[in-house]
Amino acid sequence: MMTKVFKKFKSFSMSTKIQIIISFLLLICLAVAIPVYAWFTTERKIAELAKIKAPDNLYINAAHKEDVINLDMTSVNVSRKKANGVDPVTSASYVFSVSGEWVSTYTLQIEHTTNVPFTYTICEGKIYKSISDMKTDNPAGYANTADYESENADGSLKYVEYVATNVFDTEEMNKITADRWEDDGLDIEDGEKYYIWIGDEITNIENAHGAYLNMNGSGTATNTYTDKSYETGTYKQKNADPVFWQLKNIRATTDNSKKGKPFYNTYVIKISWDEVDNISDYNKETDIFYISVFVD
Repeated sequence: MMTKVFKKFKSFSMSTKIQIIISFLLLICLAVAIPVYAWFTTERKIAELAKIKAPDNLYINAAHKEDVINLDMTSVNVSRKKANGVDPVTSASYVFSVSGEWVSTYTLQIEHTTNVPFTYTICEGKIYKSISDMKTDNPAGYANTADYESENADGSLKYVEYVATNVFDTEEMNKITADRWEDDGLDIEDGEKYYIWIGDEITNIENAHGAYLNMNGSGTATNTYTDKSYETGTYKQKNADPVFWQLKNIRATTDNSKKGKPFYNTYVIKISWDEVDNISDYNKETDIFYISVFVD
């Protein structure tokens, strides 16, 4: 077979032979170049992805950097009364924290449906082992520190009382943030009670507050992100379309001595309904609520 091929090749003119040889060489080059190009393209994309998006070692936790499963918002009691036993309490507070490896700034985001007309506010939080310690530190700057034990206008307290459970429950939390906790001079054990002061609404490096990205004047979602949650043409009840609140450029710390180190920040979610006259009508309603954090 090969003999016949060579004989046929010899019978061609010189120009035809040159064309055949060039075509054969080009075919070999293509056979080598295509898989090599594909390999380099894949490696370049992986390198670009690694450069653009490194893993985010940031975590949402319950208070005291506990596992987030301990952040229980399943039942908001709207029937509580103030100390006078008559007027209603119109807010409830829940503690969570953001912790992880050092980052300069990060973004905090909440997403929730709007079946119940609650107002959600993310406030600064600070942990104390006792009310006495809170009064001594006086984070609110009260002239009379006895004010820490008085009610707010909505019937809520100036702090959240919390019992520690599952302290450093996960290996990741212990590895990343345990050393920072020791730096703060607090040594809270499982089962120990402590207190989280509720500060002002959080701000970022520009001293700006967070804002909803897609809430209309009626308190429900605009169509801005509907296609992210529902397929086009899908029927949806308006309160089931989630709204997104976001605050970018939140400092990991303002303490220069702790920059570059693992960190944690404590926050309080304050849920209020002081402007809702018929809140008890929503007792059987449920909302889905998410907290997200990511590096800027």
